[in-house]
Amino acid sequence: MEIRKVQKSGNSSFIVSLPAEWVKTYNIAKNDPVEMETNWDGSLTILPKHAPAREEENLIVQFNGEQDRSIALRKLIGGYISGFCTMEVVPTPSCISKARLLSSEFTSMVIGQQVVDDDGKRIVIKDISNSAQMPMKKTVQRMYRISSDTLMQALEPGSFDQSRLSSNENEVDKLQWLVARKHNTFLRYPSLASKEEITLPESNLYFVTSRHIERISDHALLVSRHLCSWKNSPAPSLITQNGKHCISLYSKTMQALSTLDEKLANSTIDDALGMQAGFEQAFSKCIEHPSSKAISLIYTLTSLRRIAEYSAGISESVIDFASQKKN
Repeated sequence: MEIRKVQKSGNSSFIVSLPAEWVKTYNIAKNDPVEMETNWDGSLTILPKHAPAREEENLIVQFNGEQDRSIALRKLIGGYISGFCTMEVVPTPSCISKARLLSSEFTSMVIGQQVVDDDGKRIVIKDISNSAQMPMKKTVQRMYRISSDTLMQALEPGSFDQSRLSSNENEVDKLQWLVARKHNTFLRYPSLASKEEITLPESNLYFVTSRHIERISDHALLVSRHLCSWKNSPAPSLITQNGKHCISLYSKTMQALSTLDEKLANSTIDDALGMQAGFEQAFSKCIEHPSSKAISLIYTLTSLRRIAEYSAGISESVIDFASQKKN
């Protein structure tokens, strides 16, 4: 890091000289305007008036056939989350058809990615979305609404379409990857965060929250699967009561996130801790049911307890962020 001294000019102006190498790189001349922005941490960002576009990084994924398929797919997903603008799948000559199927599967799993070139030797995938139209806060709120809907339906065996709930889960996964992608991009290009009017700590808050919500969504889907054996009869009260508490707790923690209310967040954590005794009592009552149903009840209660814990985790992040913001 380079250290420069502050000079005073006149009665009220303070001056710091710009690095010569930076000036040459961006062709800054006398009287040219530059953009200046104070960041959340007290640092100062200086950009050329016509700042260069974000560098388009390129990820190359080699594909050698079906045995490499899962590895190649994970690399594409990892590249997407990391923020790569362009990804190329380069298959061996005999695997081009399988590479096309792989690319199609990947683009259906994520938001904003599209195959833009296929010359028989490589398949080019680019980000064609304007992610600024999907702010992190609104994306996280949508994740909550979808996962909450899944949980409420899951607690009513026989009243839902399992394929629809699975589709909800896939949508939550897509949105979580989008939040992770934006967060990683903001870490590398802080000026983009400024353009979307979000600070890096806020970005981190929504990223961490999105991971909790994604896991809540996973367990909501598991609840629906575990309660399939009850589809011809109402779920027992030990499930419905704890389930209602989880829905209420989940709603409460998201309200704390929306308002950054530390007291509400702390109350949510206390409620989650208080629910643990109720779960233990419910577990002990499972043995009153036939073994096949007792097992499904135990798995269901385990998922509900996880949902309560992840809800508390969101509130913990809210308190951490609110405390940091005060300082």
